[in-house]
Amino acid sequence: MSKWCGPPHEPPYLCGAFARSAGRPCRQIAMTNGRCYLHGGKSTGAKKTKVKHGLYTKKMVQERKIMNILIQKTNILIRTVT
Repeated sequence: MSKWCGPPHEPPYLCGAFARSAGRPCRQIAMTNGRCYLHGGKSTGAKKTKVKHGLYTKKMVQERKIMNILIQKTNILIRTVT
């Protein structure tokens, strides 16, 4: 827990979030948004990126469509042969 750096006449503002287990309010010192770093701190960014691996690029989508059409045609051909 960090020290309060405000003026000495101001009381330390505490986070207003309630703990799930105890049901008591959090005792961490609040940031400017009114919550502590655990209950409303800065965003860590997106957890997943959709385009990182190239799965959804135009080229890959087009290639998958072509492959699906080829698989369907081969399945039809196999059914007619047997």
